Amino acid sequence: MVIAIDEFPYLVQEDSSLTSLLQYYWDTTLGKTHLYLIVSGSSIGLVKSQLMHYKSPLYGRRTGQILLKPFRFIDYYPYVNDLRTAITLYAIFGGTPAYCLIDEPFQDIEEIVCQNLLREDAFLYRDVEFVLRMELKEPRYYYSILLSIAIGNTTIGLIANDCGLEKGLVSKYLATLADLQVIRRETPVLSGSMSRKGVYLINDNLFSFWFRFVYPYRKEIEMGESEFVYHEYIAPQLSHYIGPRFEEIILDIFYLFNKHSLFPIRFSDIGRWWHKEQEIDLVAIDPKSDTILFCECKWQDNVQVEKIVQSLRKKAALVKWGTSERKEMYCVIGRSLVPYQEDNTIITYDLDDIEQLIRSCLNLV
Repeated sequence: MVIAIDEFPYLVQEDSSLTSLLQYYWDTTLGKTHLYLIVSGSSIGLVKSQLMHYKSPLYGRRTGQILLKPFRFIDYYPYVNDLRTAITLYAIFGGTPAYCLIDEPFQDIEEIVCQNLLREDAFLYRDVEFVLRMELKEPRYYYSILLSIAIGNTTIGLIANDCGLEKGLVSKYLATLADLQVIRRETPVLSGSMSRKGVYLINDNLFSFWFRFVYPYRKEIEMGESEFVYHEYIAPQLSHYIGPRFEEIILDIFYLFNKHSLFPIRFSDIGRWWHKEQEIDLVAIDPKSDTILFCECKWQDNVQVEKIVQSLRKKAALVKWGTSERKEMYCVIGRSLVPYQEDNTIITYDLDDIEQLIRSCLNLV
């Protein structure tokens, strides 16, 4: 028999003895039966404290746990079935099912954003706020930190200066947000997770978009100025906003290609690389063949491949990996590309190329 209890932590809040009662019956009776008990909750903090913390009466009795994550882009793409539209929508709404399953994905993007985010009565207008208030007791400082990250301050020092808070306090708040999966700490590929070069990024695209374009303009939105907000603040910056999300989407797509042996190298590690003022969108390594690939992703049309490859060649010398005889390859991705002189070390993809390969991997007709 399978019994599933949703939002179990709220039951515990109503009756704190519930976990002790469940522990007693599980230890004396239920644990010896074929009962399959599933308890779930939407608040990560409450689930951890009431069910998984060592002080919980149920600690050590679970046979497994699942942290339900958002859809990956490759899971979301078949729903829209058009790559350019899917990238744009995923960059704005992310992979949480309730956020990304737009009723009419082929509407004009302005109409989609205005209807779902820039109206006071829209479902998503306050949902980010509701989620954070459910998880956080004092959201004011957290809002300031998330707003700071959303506009590009990604180190503790920059966040502290922007918010007017002490670094120690910022570190504490960042740790809480990371524990709740709201943000993540990212380090340059090949540098290790303990690198001091780490930056903080918002995990969910809708949270990023909301703090960047909705939260600062609530007054205008609540005065019914959704079209003004879109044309004045969102439209001029939308391509620039999508750019970093396009890099993350390409990373997800490359994992798919790697799995199906459609990538030029069989990489064992891949990620963003940076050092001081220099940055490369993606660096992938294949230790078996001593091959390293450098990739730039441009959410632009008519991308100049040769110019980008020249820049990548210069930056490549700064990436310390492999032997002195390592093979270097270069990859350029854009919405569309300017014709270039072909070279066996250069790989290029435009949106049509990527879409064909995705459909091949996913067996889409």
